[in-house]
Amino acid sequence: MFSWSLEDVFNEHLFKEKVKNIPETFSSLEQYLSSYTYPLLEETRADLCSSLEVSSQAPFIRIHSLQKVTSLEMTYFIELGNGENSVGKESYTPMVADIFVLSELRPRRVSDLTRDGRPYTLALVVKGGGSEGPTAKMFVIKTSQEVPVSSREDEPRKSLFAIYLSSVNSYNRIWKSLDFYTVRNKNASIIKMIWEYNPLDADECSSSSGAAFSELNVTLGLDRFKLNDSQLNAVLDCLSESDQHGKKSIKLIWGPPGTGKTKTISSLLWAFLTKKCRTLSCAPTNTAVKEIASRLLRLVKESSSSKNCSLGDIVLFGNESRMKINDDLSEIFLDDRVTRLSKCFSRSTGWSYCLISMMNFLESAISHYEMYLEEVDKQEKEKKENEKKAKGKKEKEKKEKESIVRLTLKEFILKRFSTLAQDLSFCMRTLSIDLPRSSTSEKNFSDMNLLLEGIDITGTLLRSTDITDKMLDEVFKMSIEEEDCNIYELHHIKEGTATKTKLRRTRSICIQILRTLNSNLHLPNTFVRQSIQNFCLRGAIIIFCTSSSSFRLHDVKMEKPLECLVVDEAAQLKECECLIPLQLSRIQHAIFIGDEYQLPAMVKSQ
Repeated sequence: MFSWSLEDVFNEHLFKEKVKNIPETFSSLEQYLSSYTYPLLEETRADLCSSLEVSSQAPFIRIHSLQKVTSLEMTYFIELGNGENSVGKESYTPMVADIFVLSELRPRRVSDLTRDGRPYTLALVVKGGGSEGPTAKMFVIKTSQEVPVSSREDEPRKSLFAIYLSSVNSYNRIWKSLDFYTVRNKNASIIKMIWEYNPLDADECSSSSGAAFSELNVTLGLDRFKLNDSQLNAVLDCLSESDQHGKKSIKLIWGPPGTGKTKTISSLLWAFLTKKCRTLSCAPTNTAVKEIASRLLRLVKESSSSKNCSLGDIVLFGNESRMKINDDLSEIFLDDRVTRLSKCFSRSTGWSYCLISMMNFLESAISHYEMYLEEVDKQEKEKKENEKKAKGKKEKEKKEKESIVRLTLKEFILKRFSTLAQDLSFCMRTLSIDLPRSSTSEKNFSDMNLLLEGIDITGTLLRSTDITDKMLDEVFKMSIEEEDCNIYELHHIKEGTATKTKLRRTRSICIQILRTLNSNLHLPNTFVRQSIQNFCLRGAIIIFCTSSSSFRLHDVKMEKPLECLVVDEAAQLKECECLIPLQLSRIQHAIFIGDEYQLPAMVKSQ
C-alpha cells in the first residue's frame, strides 16, 4: 500500500491484467492459495480508494507532537491532541492496524492531499493506545515516506492531522493465511479437502445410521429444543461426525431465511458444550457473532440439564467498542471477564488472600478481639494524656468530642466478618462462574459454592438477636478439631437445632472448606491482562469471534486443541478469509451454515 501513488490507488485497472477468475477446481494447494493473491490486492486498493474519496468527511484528530524513532526507518512516536472536530464530525481514536493520512491540513477534496506537490503520506498504527492514562494518546506509526521533524523545541510547529481511512487488520490476516509455506505446515489436511473438492462428488448422505442418531438424541435430550426433523437431522449429523475421531469432515447446513438456521446452530453449540467438544464459532460480522452467542447463553440459562455447563466454558472476544456488549453478554465477554478475574488473581486482595484472612479470623476471632481491646486501651490512654497537655478551653473541648468507640465482642465479630465476607464472596462467586471448568477440579467448584452458602448462613446467625457475647466467646474459643462435622451437612444445618449449635457447626464447616480450598486450589499467579486472557481462551469449550479475529488464537497455546469450527453466515464470508480459522492446529471438523441466495461477501472492487 505504501508503494502506491495516489494515481495508483485511483487506477481501477492497476491489477487488471493480473486478476483472474478464481476457478472452481484446483491442481495444487499452491495454485489454490495464489488464486486469491491479486484479487486481495485489488480489493485492498479499492477499499483505500473508496476511503480517500470520502476523506473530507472522515473522522480526524490533531497530532500534538511527532518524534522520530532513531533506530527504525520512517517510524515515529506521536502524541494526540484533544479530540476537537468540526461540528457533526466524529472524533478519531486510532487503533493498531489503522491506516490514516498524515496531513498539515484537513482536506476538502482528494486533490488537497497533494496540493503542495509532495506525495501524500500514509501512516500505519503499529503500537500504542493504552486503555487509560497518559499512554492512551501515545502511538508508534510507520509512514510511507519520511516526515519532517523539527530539530528545535522553540521552533513553531505546523499543524498536523491524522485523517482516518480504514483498518488493514483483516487484509493483513488474510495475506498471512495465503502464504503457501505457512499453510503447508499448519492444518493443511482439512484445507486440502476444500481445494480438492469437486462439485460432481457432492454427497448429501450421512455416514451415520438412524439408530446412532436416535441414541445421540436421547443421550443429549435435544427434544427440549423442539427442532423440526430437518433441523434435528442436521444437528445429529454434525454431532455424529464429531464423534469419529481421527476422521476430518466438512459439512454444509443450508437453508433460506426463516428455516431456523440460528436455532439449529445454537442447539448444535449447546450439544458441543455438553459433550465438552472444543469448538470455535465464527461469523463475518460482530452482529452475527453476538446473535449466536446470545442464543447459546439463553439456552444454557434456560435448560435445567445445563448444570454441568459453566459460563466460564463460553468465551466471546473481539473489539469492545465495535461489539457494543450488553449486560447479558458481559458475562461471557473476554475483556469483562478478565477485569473480574484480575481482581481475584491480585496478590494483595485476591482469592488466596481472602481465603487466608477469613480462615485466620474464624479460627482466632477472640485473639483478634483481644488485640483490638488492647489497641482501644492504648488509644484511650493516649487521649487522656493529650487532654492533660491540652492548653486552652476550646482545644480541650475539641479533644473531648473525639470519643473512642469500644465495640462489644458481637459488634466486633460481625463488623470484621462482614468486611471479609464481602471480598471473599466476590472472589468465590466470580471464580465459580468465570473459571473454565478444566482449570480446577469439580470438587473445588463444589467447595466454592458450599463456602458461599456457609458464609451466608454464618452472617445470618451472627446478626441473630439470640446470639450473645458469651455464646460467641464459647463458640469461637472452640478448636476446629473438637468438632466432627461433615461439610455436606451444611445444606441441613438450618433445620431444628439451637442458634448457638448452628453457629458452632457452620463455623467448623467453613474453616474445613477454607483449609481445603487453600491447599487444593491452584490458579495462575498473575494479574497481567494478556496472561489472564490466554488462560480463559486455553480452557474454554466454546469460543465466539469473527473469522478475522480468530487469527489471535494462532498465538494461544491450547491445553486441549480445538476440534470443531462452526461458521455462520458463511455465504457472506470471503473464502480466503475462512482460511484464518481453518488453519488453527488440529481442527478436525468444519461446519458451514448459510444461504447461497442471500447477500454475498462485501466486495468493493468492480
